[in-house]
Amino acid sequence: EYGQNYLSDLVPSVFGALSENGYFYDPVQKDVEGNFVPWLLSRVKENMGHVLLSRVMVDELIRTVCDKRHDQAKKQRDAARLAAQEEDRPVPKVDAAVPPPPAPSTASPVDPLEPPVIETTAPTDPPTTEPVMPPIPESSDTQQ
Repeated sequence: EYGQNYLSDLVPSVFGALSENGYFYDPVQKDVEGNFVPWLLSRVKENMGHVLLSRVMVDELIRTVCDKRHDQAKKQRDAARLAAQEEDRPVPKVDAAVPPPPAPSTASPVDPLEPPVIETTAPTDPPTTEPVMPPIPESSDTQQ
């Protein structure tokens, strides 16, 4: 009887200690934590790399277009100035509202974990006015 009382207290404490030290585990939880979560995190990291790369590429495209537009506007102004000087008349302002392109930023472009904020405006189409057809009068043949 003394042995049973001693063992009855010992068994729960041993099982508790073994469970706390990880000897008993849920195989599904272990598989999810050991295989699925690392795979998922690597895929997310890979996709975020693609997102960041695409944002950098779009930024460079926009910068290139701005540079070219600025150069074109400068050439137009210079040509107008040269033509005016040749004719001895005042220089007209050509595309005076074209600002210089922005300087390249050295800061991090955007937090890659946040979705991009895209502000769009809905196109405002003029209301369509279709001609209204007048009702067709019934002929005397159909009114019998």
